[in-house]
Amino acid sequence: MLTGAEKQILGPDVEHDGVRDDVQDRLAVLHGNDAALTDAATIFARAVTRSAILGARGARPTAAQLGHLKAELDCYWAMAKGKGFEPLPASRIEALVVNDSERLKAYLDFVSNASGVPTEPSADAPCTLAQATSPAV
Repeated sequence: MLTGAEKQILGPDVEHDGVRDDVQDRLAVLHGNDAALTDAATIFARAVTRSAILGARGARPTAAQLGHLKAELDCYWAMAKGKGFEPLPASRIEALVVNDSERLKAYLDFVSNASGVPTEPSADAPCTLAQATSPAV
């Protein structure tokens, strides 16, 4: 269950899928309304959102959490490349998600306690949306 502060970090999420509606809308536009690419980018955006919420809780990242973050970035990049689309840099998606001072502080609180936060995908990381999993916060 999210606290009031955590709900503020999440923001408006009509679909209750862990990503703000404005972020999903922007990702759709940036991916030419390609549903599969938007979904893959949304999965990474959900991982960033989850990290910000965990940061707001004062949580230190575990290896598993960092692994999910990396796997979801890899999945997005693999799907984009597979469709001949130039994927957005991780930092661009992160900027869409943590677009105000509270969200940014919470995300930085989480990732600053980690080594090896993913910023680039692994080479040749095959993936399907079914393989990309986002554990609950």
